[in-house]
Amino acid sequence: MAGHGKDDDPKLKGIARIFNSQTNRGRANTSKATMGLVAGLFIYYKFFRSTGKPNKKKIIRMAGDASVDESQLKGLSKYFNSQTNRGRANTAKATYAVMGALILYFTLKPKAKK
Repeated sequence: MAGHGKDDDPKLKGIARIFNSQTNRGRANTSKATMGLVAGLFIYYKFFRSTGKPNKKKIIRMAGDASVDESQLKGLSKYFNSQTNRGRANTAKATYAVMGALILYFTLKPKAKK
């Protein structure tokens, strides 16, 4: 009977309107939620569950973990790079500064007159 239901039922309120088996919209939302749950469980299983093999410590290294000669870096790459801890920290600080400036701009900006 898929496709033969109503598109929406305005008489339904709350979560019953979003997830129900009587309307096409409700069935589609139920399907989306189910697929999202399956995808979430798959990601959890793949990345956070053990593989069933004996316990071997996984070594996770950051990008640019090898030693880098900082004298080779020129210009902005000397301050903003992914190879050195200082470069990564400066990149994070600059990101926070830009986000803070945007928040300040939009909160302190005068309202448009109508």
